[in-house]
Amino acid sequence: MIYSEKYRPRVSDFDKTGALSLEAILEMAEDLASHHSATAGDMVLEGQRRGVSWVLLEWRVEIASRPEGDCVLNGTTWVRGKARSSICERDMVFSDTAGNELIKAEAKLAMVDIAAGRFARIDEKLLSPEFLEERYLFNDELPRMRPCDDYDFEVRPMLRESDLDLNGHVHNTKYLALVIEALPGGAETARLVSSMRIAYLKPVKDCLSVVIKAKQTEQGIAFAIMNGELLCSLIEFGLRSGE
Repeated sequence: MIYSEKYRPRVSDFDKTGALSLEAILEMAEDLASHHSATAGDMVLEGQRRGVSWVLLEWRVEIASRPEGDCVLNGTTWVRGKARSSICERDMVFSDTAGNELIKAEAKLAMVDIAAGRFARIDEKLLSPEFLEERYLFNDELPRMRPCDDYDFEVRPMLRESDLDLNGHVHNTKYLALVIEALPGGAETARLVSSMRIAYLKPVKDCLSVVIKAKQTEQGIAFAIMNGELLCSLIEFGLRSGE
């Protein structure tokens, strides 16, 4: 089942350079996925009441162009292939009104039993043949993300209670805002991001002991988000050459 909808970015979706922010890209993709799931009866708040929740494990995003100013985007998404019992993979693509693909993304998600803190079986109706698609945006499989042996610098961001989501964790899109704050050049450097990979390893719950470590690599910039001594997330930015 392929699902599509139109999206008109809000003023708050753009960063100070005038381009759609990286955080807004993930929020837009997250909303598209949620609306699609709702058509199959998979409602986020209803799942919370039943004691289960979707947890994002990984993002892979490629950005051909960042929209600027007033525009309308067409978002299309589907759940890919034959999902496993607790984990599924979803593809998303955003195009302009002329049909040009601007952003494509792949998300890996798991159904989790909130009380037990472990994977739960996905409802069979969400994995029915009518809901799944044999269609792939990415034809290659990237190696598993791993932390760097060392990092160039680190920062200690200030987190707020408002950064926490329904699960009591720092929401997945907030991680991007954190690492952009750590970037030399901030939003100006973020404007050069052409690809992103994010692996969520452990939830960030303690807002007082977060450390972001960063390292310049041949491909771009690699980050590790630590909660005390616990590695919680790995983020990699691929950068295009400066304009």
